[in-house]
Amino acid sequence: MRLAEAGLGDLRNRRALIIGAGEMAELAATALQQHNVDSLIFINRTAARAEQLAMTFGARAVDWSRLDEALTTADLVISATGAPHVMLSAQQVAHAMHRRGGRPLLLIDIALPRDIDCAVDDLPGVTRYDIDHLRDSIDANLARREAAIPQVEAIITAEAEAVVGWCSGREVLPTVIELRRRAEAIARQEVERTLHRLLHQAPNHARIGHEVEQLADRIVAKLLHEPTVRLKAYAASGDGAAYAQTLGELFALASDAAPHAEENALSIVTPKPARQLCAQYPLVAYQNGAYSHE
Repeated sequence: MRLAEAGLGDLRNRRALIIGAGEMAELAATALQQHNVDSLIFINRTAARAEQLAMTFGARAVDWSRLDEALTTADLVISATGAPHVMLSAQQVAHAMHRRGGRPLLLIDIALPRDIDCAVDDLPGVTRYDIDHLRDSIDANLARREAAIPQVEAIITAEAEAVVGWCSGREVLPTVIELRRRAEAIARQEVERTLHRLLHQAPNHARIGHEVEQLADRIVAKLLHEPTVRLKAYAASGDGAAYAQTLGELFALASDAAPHAEENALSIVTPKPARQLCAQYPLVAYQNGAYSHE
């Protein structure tokens, strides 16, 4: 249908005539319907077969004696008979063109041997395609598709890698969710503990600073306690280096630090007080029974 669209443009406002009623004619009718051709007519020497196809496709069938009339009204003619000789002569086409008022006519011959006289190529306003033209079009399309193979393969590879990555991510998702839940639970517990102490004591600047430092220290200590204990246990079993490397990659720890003795590397370091955090934000003042920023 690309050849038909190239010659006629949009087929929705076009009238098509199919000569023949065999398998190739049926395939042609299917393709035309898929391209929403406006009007479809079947003509065949055996009228019953043409009428049967017309009923199947919701089209019309005309008697063979009305071939000249059908050629006059059609925009596109597809010939697909099994006849051993020419079915559409140049004289017949010339007679139809004389009555068409200058409207062009596209002829597509998909029969072997050919149904349409090659001499129609000399008629003004007539364009003919046969199996050789279709083969050239198929070869050109195939070449374009083959040229696109590397691009298609690259797209498939990228999408496959994305799917594999997504599936791999799904495998660790429960662990990630549990890690976040544990961290949030620890933070929430320590915040509630600190608020409780602040609300039941008359705070001052020094007291608030001290409580915030302790809050940060407790959260860090609780988050790191279990991993530190387990890392030391893995080190004792000889797997410490592998787990330490994984831990460094997960938390983006400095990879250029000088190696130390295993005992020093795995010792629990007292969390650094959060004095810098307190210095960046104004302290909360307790005045007249309420909290306010300075």
